[in-house]
Amino acid sequence: MGHLCIPETHKGRSRGGTNASSGAAAGGARHTAQRPAVPLVAAAVLLVLVLAAAHAPGAEAFRRGGGGGGGGRDFYKLLGVEKDADEATIKKAYRRQALKWHPDRNTDKKEAAEERFRDIAAAYEVLSDADKRRTYDQFGEEGLKHGGAGGPGGPGGPGGAGGPGGFNMHFQGGDPFEMFNMFFGGGGGGMGGGMGGGGGQRRAQFNMGGMGGGMGGGFGGMGGGMGGGHGGQGGHGGGLYDDDPHVQTLTKETFPVEDTAWVWLIEFYAPWCGHCKQLAPKWSAVAKSLKGVVKVGAVNCEEAKELCSAHGVRGYPTIQAFVPGSPSKPYNGDRSAKAISDWALDLVPSRVAQVTADPSLRQLLARCSGGGGSSSGGKGKDRAGWNACVMLISAKSETPHLLRALSVAYAGKVAFGEMRVGGGSKGAAGGGLSAPMAHVAAQLGVDVDVERAAGKLPLLLTICNGDLAVVDRFVGSLKSESLARHLDSYAAGKKCAKQVRLDAATDLAKFSAGQLKQLVKDKGLDCKGCTEKDDFVRRLKEFIAASAGAGEKREL
Repeated sequence: MGHLCIPETHKGRSRGGTNASSGAAAGGARHTAQRPAVPLVAAAVLLVLVLAAAHAPGAEAFRRGGGGGGGGRDFYKLLGVEKDADEATIKKAYRRQALKWHPDRNTDKKEAAEERFRDIAAAYEVLSDADKRRTYDQFGEEGLKHGGAGGPGGPGGPGGAGGPGGFNMHFQGGDPFEMFNMFFGGGGGGMGGGMGGGGGQRRAQFNMGGMGGGMGGGFGGMGGGMGGGHGGQGGHGGGLYDDDPHVQTLTKETFPVEDTAWVWLIEFYAPWCGHCKQLAPKWSAVAKSLKGVVKVGAVNCEEAKELCSAHGVRGYPTIQAFVPGSPSKPYNGDRSAKAISDWALDLVPSRVAQVTADPSLRQLLARCSGGGGSSSGGKGKDRAGWNACVMLISAKSETPHLLRALSVAYAGKVAFGEMRVGGGSKGAAGGGLSAPMAHVAAQLGVDVDVERAAGKLPLLLTICNGDLAVVDRFVGSLKSESLARHLDSYAAGKKCAKQVRLDAATDLAKFSAGQLKQLVKDKGLDCKGCTEKDDFVRRLKEFIAASAGAGEKREL
């Protein structure tokens, strides 16, 4: 365990504060008493000016939150800056607010976060442009929309995208995510790809449910090393990670109190602490290396003292891990990036089922068949709501951390299984597989010997509806970003619904009403008045019977 910085509140050094404050207050009172009274004439003039300003054009709109007249959003308040803030302050404020409200960092309230994220981008676009800011200060947001006093146009030059001298309030010509990418390197270094060329719309992603960025080695290991690091750039009076794209700055409002999907690794620190500053670049490297597997955050205890106190923080830096379903775990080991990362990876739980023979394969497939089968008791407890099962065939002896993390993140949506086929040995039948495992592989349409010889292990398969006739082989990179996109393509069960085989042997009763409704829609069937599950079953049986009859006629 490294050294700690101890805050003054735990050193017993607060003596004398009350007397000093009282003295200062008394001195201030004496100083005020000695000041001469404001002349009555000057007071009258001041009163006239105040009344005139209160009734001036645009005054009411200014009080509502606009810059000068016309009302609208308060861009200064959105960025958290004063109205006389300079360019550097506005830039830093945008960085902080954009990182805080990026939708990928707020998956629990994504719609609200995206709206706030767009507002923040709008605020920065205006306040960072001298002409737009001048128009806003005078006429408010409405003035920008209507060209104000003839100020310059939007991003495209005079006239812009919003009419004569207009302002592109909805970023039709300048996506707020593109603005974000401009600040954080255009998507390089783990930002999820950036914008690409030709005006693409790919979004920078974070260490969230979206799982942007790669894990370096994906299922093959961590790869990528622990190099780099972004921390320690908070500047005077700011947090150490305000500008860090990999570490989430957490507050009382954003602290993951009940995250049941991810392991969180959180540092509690103070910006003035020398030990914290030494840890900062390592902490950033940890966050970058764990992307898509463990969420990494930091709490500035100077700004969130109650939060730090609630978690028993008595010195800085304090590192704690929060594992779903478990109390927080303190870290007391070496403060190297590798040691911290290894410790966090060992905490990642797993909901991956080991498949070794037909019975375990059937148990896995039952979870995505629509019937809600469960080997652990409790009907539907382990059911895959998207009717998708994922199977990893691997030569490794341990379950990859990324697969473990995904199995928890997608719990209740996708069922995960793994078959460890070992390294194999030349001349051994079935590549060294046992007969039961070789039979499982054959049912999946996989020749392990051939796949191993071609260097195609590990191999990821997705099975819809528990139907071994509908097996999708994943051909992308086995890293967090590409795997997340693949899994999300099965969202809400729509993709698997389109792959249901409808014939006389199909057990329609095992599907939910929503899935049956989707099947009716996918087949283009008319089902007026269908509201209950039985209605959809009846219509689909009619379709199956009609299809069978048409087939018999063709044979005749």
